[in-house]
Amino acid sequence: MSDNFLDGNVLAGPMSDVFEHDITTMIGECAHCRNVAAFAEAMVFGAPMGFVLRCRKCSEVLAVLVDQTPRRLLAMTGLRWIDITG
Repeated sequence: MSDNFLDGNVLAGPMSDVFEHDITTMIGECAHCRNVAAFAEAMVFGAPMGFVLRCRKCSEVLAVLVDQTPRRLLAMTGLRWIDITG
């Protein structure tokens, strides 16, 4: 795993039109290791087409955001749940 990553705060802008509240403060549970943490604590790997969000504890993929203009695709299969109340 590369050490070349950003923290979850980088998702504040790209995800602002998806969620009503700031995603960086939302709490979620990793489906793999059951770690519960704020999105800001996750490891984010950027690519020209989007972002891959990984659990800081076990490194498994939590979510993928793909920007295929004009479409934006979001998969959150690595999360058991997220608290969207902000």
